[in-house]
Amino acid sequence: MSQKHKLPSSKKVYPITNSGQESPTQTQQEDIQKTISLDQPQKKNENVKLITDEYPPMTQEIMKLKEKLQLIDKDSLTFIEIEKGDVYYFGDVIFNMKCGFGKQFDKNTLSYYQGEFLMDQFHGKGTLIYQDGTIKQGVFFQGKLIEEAFPFLQPSYDLKLEVFESYLNGANFTGLFDENGKRSGVGKYIWNDGSTYFGEFSDGTFNGYGQMSFSNGNKYLGEWKNGLMHGIGNFTWKQPNEEYIGQYKKNKKNGFGIHKFSDGRKYIGYFLEGKFNGQALLQKKNHLNKVSFWQDGNQIIEQTQYTSEENF
Repeated sequence: MSQKHKLPSSKKVYPITNSGQESPTQTQQEDIQKTISLDQPQKKNENVKLITDEYPPMTQEIMKLKEKLQLIDKDSLTFIEIEKGDVYYFGDVIFNMKCGFGKQFDKNTLSYYQGEFLMDQFHGKGTLIYQDGTIKQGVFFQGKLIEEAFPFLQPSYDLKLEVFESYLNGANFTGLFDENGKRSGVGKYIWNDGSTYFGEFSDGTFNGYGQMSFSNGNKYLGEWKNGLMHGIGNFTWKQPNEEYIGQYKKNKKNGFGIHKFSDGRKYIGYFLEGKFNGQALLQKKNHLNKVSFWQDGNQIIEQTQYTSEENF
């Protein structure tokens, strides 16, 4: 390996380090200690149709496959028509987005999906069936099966034909370099403490899809930009046992997301610079919910609480 491919050991290669990761105690010290509340589920559209009546020829085979997989009951094939093209959807809706559990039939792709949604996308456990008999079942990430979005995480993926390079600080990299000597394509970078990034590189750093596993047991799976968590991602903490699913911007929670707490609560709402900010819902174990609004991590408005059977 020529010297031009190696970075000086004194140079800081990546802006992300193990100690710099976002954690509940680092970025939400004020928010987590507060009583968080939930909003009322939106009323469902009353314009209801049976998809079997609307598209009988194209749904017969899909219906047979659904019954074979024991996905849903014959009597529950009622979908709510929504104003998003030729899509029929029945399920949880939060802030006018499909979010939670739902069932969807798409006329354009002749497909049926049942499972979890996040921000109008298949995200989480689900099953997707096409009229030709194709079935995709498993965990989805932003509309794709996780093995399609992160093929390099599959056991069959092999880096043995790529370049291995070690550094004076004890770290090592397995992957490829571009014509300028910068890390590019899929690669694996391992720090001397055992923390590992496995995913896509460009311009020498993390860009695209990738997974970061930290030596303390924390893990991030999602999108990266210029070496930072940026886009949609799932972050899990080992201690406390918590999880965040949603949008990131420059390494911090920004936009819409769901934070699952170790005591069973879920904050479902908006974030800014890693803090609760804007309208939010919280699901509690007893389904006793409140409407709340937040600013810079502080609750500023709390409305009347109510009980709900919805399970977001």
